[in-house]
This record gives sequence, structure tokens and C-alpha cells, in this order.
Amino acid sequence: MATVGGARLARAADRAGPLLDRLDDSLLPAAGDALEVVAEGAAAASRALTGRLLRLAVRVRLLSVDDGVDGGPSTDGEGDGAAAPVGRAVLERGARIAVLGLVAMIVLSTAAALLPWVSDGQPVAKPATVPTPPEPVSTPPGVTPTIPIGPYPGDSVSTYVAIATNELADLAHAAPDTDLLALVDLSEYRSPQALHALLSDYRVTQVFFAVPGVGPVHQATIRDPLADVVAAFDARASDATRRAAAVADPAAQQRDRAEASALRAGCACAFAAVVRAPAVRLVALRADPAVRIVDAAPPGTLENAVRFVPVAPDQT
Repeated sequence: MATVGGARLARAADRAGPLLDRLDDSLLPAAGDALEVVAEGAAAASRALTGRLLRLAVRVRLLSVDDGVDGGPSTDGEGDGAAAPVGRAVLERGARIAVLGLVAMIVLSTAAALLPWVSDGQPVAKPATVPTPPEPVSTPPGVTPTIPIGPYPGDSVSTYVAIATNELADLAHAAPDTDLLALVDLSEYRSPQALHALLSDYRVTQVFFAVPGVGPVHQATIRDPLADVVAAFDARASDATRRAAAVADPAAQQRDRAEASALRAGCACAFAAVVRAPAVRLVALRADPAVRIVDAAPPGTLENAVRFVPVAPDQT
């Protein structure tokens, strides 16, 4: 159920918080130390590059050895002594600019690797590591349902009824007008006509039915809340007739023929339905004595992604 899943996510987040704090405490100081090493290395590289450029200037006669390449004072005339510091300063500034440009490239590359990607001014997740949430559209027809709506294994029916009722009340209190997908389990088996009379004010998308004590549970996806249910009864009756003709076991033949006869007669066999309605209206439906359980899915749940597990009236 939604509450159980939310509690598990909350517990996982609580456990992850201290771990992330420890990672910050261990990685951020290391990153700072690394940047300091880069800065010191850049300074050393700047000094080395300046020295190399000055020696190169001597070789191409831009400066003389006495212009202070090795740190000594100039011994030339006044005009040459004025030109030497200017040439040295130009070379030093050029070297520093080159090294600072290299450091800036390193810092920007590091920031790009550590910070989230940015698109249109907004940070987004990296597509290679964090999947993008699905768009709110219908899932493909071949998708296998993975979200269970119904009792969890090991839950008694009374426990399930209490949990589903409390969750529905919470959803209705938080967002009464939110449209929800819900599994409605009935208190007794009903004919197609009686089911339609009960749920005529709701959008019914699926119906579950079975001949009590005889046949298996069938599910039908419907659009017309009455005609499609009757058609589903007839279709399953035809299937039962074919099984009775193909099986050799007398007991199986009798069971299949009884199921076919009951379904063709429009028996009181429907016991659950899937509906869509605002949360506040689902609360009103739950108050009807003909309804045993209303188990609402979380807001935004896609019907094709849900595996519905109905509870029959005689199931305790």
C-alpha cells in the first residue's frame, strides 16, 4: 500500500542522510586540498615559465645576460637599463596570464564535473545516471503491471479493510478533489444490472466476476458499464462451454457447464470493479453498505501499471 511504500522510502532517506554527511566531510576537505595543490603548482609553473621565457629572450637578443635574467643588476647605459625591466615585466605578465588561463580551464572543468548539468538555466539530472521520470501519459499496451492494489501477502481481510479505509480518508483530507483510481470490493455478488445501478454515477473501467464456488475469477475491461459487462459474461460462458466439450473428466465437465449456464443467465457474479472518481466521492461510496472496501491508488497512478487484487465477498 501507499503508506507502506512511503514509510520504506522515508526510512531509506533517513539512512542515506548520515552517509551523505560523512561523504561531504571526507570529500570536501580533500577537494579543497587538491585545489590548493593545483594553485601551488600553478604558481611554480608560472615562475618556471617566466624563467624560460627570459632565457629565451636572451638567446634571441631581446635581453642581455646583464639585464637581470639571473637576478643581477643591469650594467649598461641609462637607456638600456630602463628597457630591461620593461621587457622583463612584459614577459612575466605574459607568463602569468598563460598560467592563469590554464588554471581557469582546470577549475571550470572540475566544476562542470561536480555540479549538476544545466539546461535553460535550470539544473537537471544527468540522463546517463538518473532516469527521467515518465511523462503523465498512458503506458504502452505491453507493459507488465507492477503496482499492487489489494491486500498484501499475509494481511487478513480485516487488517486490509482498516488500512485501505484509513488511507482513503487521508487522501480525501489532503486533496478532496483529486481524481483517483480505486479498486471497489463489494459486500455481496451482484448481477450486471445491479452492479450498474450501484456504480452508475462513477466511471467504471474494469469489472471482476466469478460464479461463486464454481468458476475462476474473470476480469473485463469495459467502456459501457452495462453492455460490456453482459458481453463479458457471455464470452466467458462460451469459453466454459468449449472447455466442457474438450475435457474428459466428468467432474470438470459438470463444473464448466454449471459456470456457462450461470453466466449466460446473468447471474449475481460480479463482486469488484475499478473506478475513477475524486477522493471525496470515493469516501461517499465507501459509506454505502453494499461496498466492503475502497482501495485507492496514489494520485497520478496509471491504470496499465497497476495489478489489481480484488477480495471476494466470501473471502475472510
